Amino acid sequence: MSTIRRALTAHPAAPELPRQERSEDSECLEACVETAQVCLIAADARVEEEAVAELLARRS
Repeated sequence: MSTIRRALTAHPAAPELPRQERSEDSECLEACVETAQVCLIAADARVEEEAVAELLARRS
C-alpha cells in the first residue's frame, strides 16, 4: 500500500469516502508525484548538459 493510499485511508473523512473513490484519488496523486519526479530528473539532466557544455567551451 502506498503512502498516499495509507494517508487517504487514515484521514478522518475516510469513512465518508467510498473505497473506489479513495483508490482513484490515490492513483491520481501517485501519477502526479511520479510525473513531478520525472520532470525534476529531466530538468536536472538539462542543467548538467549545459554545465558540461560550458566547461568544454572554456577548455577550448
